[in-house]
Amino acid sequence: MINASYSYRASSHITSKELDGTLYILDPHKGHLHTLNETAQLVWTQIIQKSSVTTIIQSVVNTYQVSDRQAKKDVYQLIERWTKLGIIELVLPRANKISHKKPSSPQHPKRKNQRQVTISKK
Repeated sequence: MINASYSYRASSHITSKELDGTLYILDPHKGHLHTLNETAQLVWTQIIQKSSVTTIIQSVVNTYQVSDRQAKKDVYQLIERWTKLGIIELVLPRANKISHKKPSSPQHPKRKNQRQVTISKK
């Protein structure tokens, strides 16, 4: 399932090239060459720029004056397809850094009437 706050990146083996205004994606592992239409080119450019899915959808809305609903549907379909084909992969969000410091032991004040006992050997 796609999370709109996540972002995707091109898989490491994928190459893209623009020739005469047309963007091509090459998957040398499978021997596939994909030709992108204008909308797919916009989505690809946003993915390369590490934009979130939300930002990509907003770019489609602003560029093509389509509804949020239509843009979301189109972008999700394209991301799902490219993910299944191995063209792109999900960029997992960074986890918050966890401190591995040992908690310091709390300083307990001496209780009233508490005596210090010393044992000595003879």
